Amino acid sequence: MKFLQDPIERNLSRLLRRRVSFARLNASPLAGQIEAEGMTVAGDEPNRPLLSVLRIGAKISVGMAIAGRIVIKSLVIEGPMLNITRQRDGSVDLRRGGEPPAAGGEADEADGWQLEAQSIRVVNGRVSFEDRLGESGYSASAEQINGELKRSAGQMDFNFSVGSIGRRDRATELGPLELTGQISGAESIKDLGGSPIRAELQFAGGFRLSVDCPALAGRQAAVELRGSVDIAKWLAALPPAIALPPALSAWKFNDRVEVQVRLDIDGEHAIHIQKMDLGVQNVLIPLRGISGQSCGQ
Repeated sequence: MKFLQDPIERNLSRLLRRRVSFARLNASPLAGQIEAEGMTVAGDEPNRPLLSVLRIGAKISVGMAIAGRIVIKSLVIEGPMLNITRQRDGSVDLRRGGEPPAAGGEADEADGWQLEAQSIRVVNGRVSFEDRLGESGYSASAEQINGELKRSAGQMDFNFSVGSIGRRDRATELGPLELTGQISGAESIKDLGGSPIRAELQFAGGFRLSVDCPALAGRQAAVELRGSVDIAKWLAALPPAIALPPALSAWKFNDRVEVQVRLDIDGEHAIHIQKMDLGVQNVLIPLRGISGQSCGQ
């Protein structure tokens, strides 16, 4: 199927603006199926791809395939591994698109592709993050990712589980988590950036993080954190390059703390704390170094 693999690799490379390759690809347009193994999306470093996938199974529209268009109706993605790196200059490779292959004077074949998947299922995925901004090395990962995104009547519902999340350069494990949510008003994947999103993360021990975002592209969100949490462990899981507010870094937390915090996040300006309520019986607060913070009883 080399005669089909080459144009499919070329089309995806143009869509993603990074070189895409497959170890093996079988396409049966009349049967409405595409199967691929060993997918790689090139990263900024030769031996560290941005994304690799063990196997992909796709259902496509037979009628559209006959007309020369690839319309994907459902996807199963097995063993995806996403590698994100923040370089010493602060740039993140996930945001930088590599140069796609030269078009060679041909028409943009990517226009013949369309993702209308009613279901996208992920099996045993992994996301890793490496931070090279600080002096010391830092790496973290989320592993054993399984779940599904379903689309119906302009709304996308998603439900994912993560078996393990934590730092990998030291023993800091935050445990499993569940992610659920809805994306409204998105007729297709390309509409996600301007669609309202609501999501909730539930961590081990009952700690929850809720996000209400009017649009991802707007970089604004209302965030609420509530439940019992080991704050010392969470702080230890953060990259060293993240500077904490002086007041927060001065506190010493013993045991688990009951937390209720509401934040307004404006990606262009600041994070505004609307409410901060901590279980102060478990917090040792020094007399100096605290200003501009309130802590509810």
